[in-house]
Amino acid sequence: MVGRQNGGSVLNNWIIWFGVGLIAFAAGIVALFNPFGATLLVEQLTGWMFVFAGIAQLVAVIGGTGVRGRIWAGLAGIASIFLGITLLGHPLAGILALTAVVATMFLLSGIAKILFSKASQDKQFFWPMLISGILSVVFAAWVMLDFPVSATRLLGIILAMELLSNGIFLMTAGMARRKAARASAG
Repeated sequence: MVGRQNGGSVLNNWIIWFGVGLIAFAAGIVALFNPFGATLLVEQLTGWMFVFAGIAQLVAVIGGTGVRGRIWAGLAGIASIFLGITLLGHPLAGILALTAVVATMFLLSGIAKILFSKASQDKQFFWPMLISGILSVVFAAWVMLDFPVSATRLLGIILAMELLSNGIFLMTAGMARRKAARASAG
């Protein structure tokens, strides 16, 4: 059967896990050494995601029921397409806007974590949550104080860190699957 190895699914194939992890890790290295290129890639992918999401929403409107809901869904679909086209057509402005959104998310997330940590002072998660919240606020401040220069690299660095961490995880999972397969075989 296609996609099977030793009676297991493709997900049990350690080579696939390791290979995908290696590709993700290598892409993370490339993104880390070219953060502006990776930032531009993130901005363009975001633009295309808005376009495709808007198209999907408009297609869903066709089969929807209720005039009022269909009108709002249609308007949201049109707005999503417009936003996507705007990002695709004005990548540098899109990078600035997306960086501002990310910094705002870091700030709000940090404030929320600090407030939640204060509400749970007697619990074991107080310090990790407080430290994480403080770091998020500091990171948001760093991005905004270095804005717009930070916009040229922030999204790319975040993408690089995500690719590197996913790559390490997937390679580790692949090696664990290899070890388990060898142990069960012999």
